[in-house]
Amino acid sequence: MPENELRDDYAWLEQTMWDALDRFPEESALGISAVLEKSHDQMARIYRCARTGTELEDLPVFGGRPVFDPGESLPPILILGPEDVGRAAEFLAGTSFTALWPDAKSEVGWGGWDKDGSEAQAHFRSCHEDLTAFFTKTSASGHAVVKFFSF
Repeated sequence: MPENELRDDYAWLEQTMWDALDRFPEESALGISAVLEKSHDQMARIYRCARTGTELEDLPVFGGRPVFDPGESLPPILILGPEDVGRAAEFLAGTSFTALWPDAKSEVGWGGWDKDGSEAQAHFRSCHEDLTAFFTKTSASGHAVVKFFSF
């Protein structure tokens, strides 16, 4: 989303994100929208393996300027400006999933997946590839990224 179209207004951002979810199939096909669904925590653990000792919010892909819920009952909505999107794109493009997986697989576990973890590996590799493509395309456009957490 162009940064100049964003507002630091929680209600407006929340409605904008719910509206975007309605358009997700089309926007995802265009590469302008991405959803991590239930893999956010596991992807965070994987990316921490790339930078041992780094706090989650210090990883380029997981940071962002928070816009807080005035009622304080919902998680903040995070905005990555174009410079931060560029840093996230560089981080993701420079992060080899293949190199990370041997250390990361013990961090994410794969309860409920297949015995050897190949399904989990394929799932998380796909998440990494989708995020890399999304951030790379968004960075090239000079846009911001809005991160909305729905539980």
